[in-house]
Amino acid sequence: MLRDAQLYAETCQLCQRGKPHTQAPLGLLKPLPIPERPGESLSMDFMDTLITSKSGMRHIFVIVDRFSKYARLVAMPETARTEYVIRMFKENWVRDFGLPKSIVSDRDVRFTSELWKAAAAEQGTQLQMTSGNHPEANGQAEQLNRAVQHLLRHYVKPDQVDWDEKLALIASLYNNAVHSATGVSPNSLLLTFKPRLPLDFLLPENESTTAPGTLEFAYRYEQKMQQAVEQMQKARAAMIESENKHRRPSTFQVGDIVWVKSSKLGQEYGISPKLMPQYFGPWEVLDFVGTDPDGHSYVIQIPGHLRTYPVFHSSKLAPSKETDQFPISSLNAARKLMPQYFGPWKVLDIVGTDPDGPSYVIRIPGHLRTYPVFHASKLAPFKETDQFPMLPPTMDGEVDIHDIVDHRELPVSRPESRGRPPKPKLQYRVRFWHHTDPKEDRWFTRE
Repeated sequence: MLRDAQLYAETCQLCQRGKPHTQAPLGLLKPLPIPERPGESLSMDFMDTLITSKSGMRHIFVIVDRFSKYARLVAMPETARTEYVIRMFKENWVRDFGLPKSIVSDRDVRFTSELWKAAAAEQGTQLQMTSGNHPEANGQAEQLNRAVQHLLRHYVKPDQVDWDEKLALIASLYNNAVHSATGVSPNSLLLTFKPRLPLDFLLPENESTTAPGTLEFAYRYEQKMQQAVEQMQKARAAMIESENKHRRPSTFQVGDIVWVKSSKLGQEYGISPKLMPQYFGPWEVLDFVGTDPDGHSYVIQIPGHLRTYPVFHSSKLAPSKETDQFPISSLNAARKLMPQYFGPWKVLDIVGTDPDGPSYVIRIPGHLRTYPVFHASKLAPFKETDQFPMLPPTMDGEVDIHDIVDHRELPVSRPESRGRPPKPKLQYRVRFWHHTDPKEDRWFTRE
């Protein structure tokens, strides 16, 4: 009996939805390969400062070279569109350092837009986007975001509206500091020399200057590049060893049934996320994709009305445990008892260019909170007739009321003599069970 009780608890879908998982997350760390040279691969991100500056800027466009760690910080307005981002990228990076071979970014709408993809294709740049709601995969830009926030706290005024004026200083401080991953500063690795800083005249010259273009200069720079690569390889190996101590390998296969973290599917307005189920689903794994640095991502067959990117990292998933021994505990068994169709509702418009038929905009009630466009295969015609406008009354002569959908006050005549006026009469619009057509509603007066 104890074994059956344990099996029942493990396979209970309500329990799997609501209980948090305390095990180590799935997905072993597999960092992206180190680029061969500076400027070959970039990481990009948008950082929201949550405050608008005096000049109307709110976001920081972060561009960082994955080899040298050199960064450019560009202030942008909150309303910046893809065209603006492309122009800022060309003015602040391409003009000085040329075109990269690859760009690593998250799935911001500006990075997933057709205009951005077309611009990347024209310049021969490969786009590597992380899976949805998984910023760890773009760790290079995320680490720079933290460093920028830390430095800005020290230099902005108390009202914080001058933060965009400090970005040039912040970028200079970052690019001239020795980076722990390479052992040298980003400036000296990308620019081939260390720029002279305001206080350098107080310090003695530690390095002998070598004229650019000489063999000695080229040899020293090549040696510095090799040392940086060796340093990055050591840092990469140490990071893998440290992170994988607290991770488990992902074993999901195509066809498996999994749960998806509810926090990765968006939140409903007015609903407390702390009281929501921990997971939604279960849904089927359709494919595994992506080159996330910390393991596989999977294509999940989520319902279309959720309107979210269907690729999730393995750390956002949990295996679904099922058994045929207790079918009543399964949500799938309960779904079989639900009606096949809901409605009827009115068709408002025909949309879509699906090759297998049109989709329709349906006037569904607002409380359902779902996307109102459905493919023709999900719909059925509603058949009605005027021959039977009402269901026959029940055996006791009463009709079951489903809901009171409206009410109104009837005008009353004022008394000729003094005295308290009569209370207004109320009429209620009543909807009966099994009657979905508003034409079948009836008004009743409360005496």
